[in-house]
Amino acid sequence: MSEVTLEDRGRALENQFYEKENAEKLSAMKHKLDGQRTKDDLRKASGDAEVQKKLAALGSYTNPMSAAEATAFVHKQQQMWQPVLDEIAKTKK
Repeated sequence: MSEVTLEDRGRALENQFYEKENAEKLSAMKHKLDGQRTKDDLRKASGDAEVQKKLAALGSYTNPMSAAEATAFVHKQQQMWQPVLDEIAKTKK
């Protein structure tokens, strides 16, 4: 039976640590790629004339934007509608 040295055990633990870290990074990268594919698919679908036609029939429309643009849009909408919501809240008391 071979004797495992402290150095061997340390190397094995180090390898185990890096294998786990690499697996976590790969998982995160796959998740990010899946999210990018979803964004790409949504952007493609929102530019499709048939999709736009169906949404228009429902009274809606498409407005493709980046995450930063979407965040700015939501923030602007919140600022615009907050006074209205405050007035409604006053009448509900």
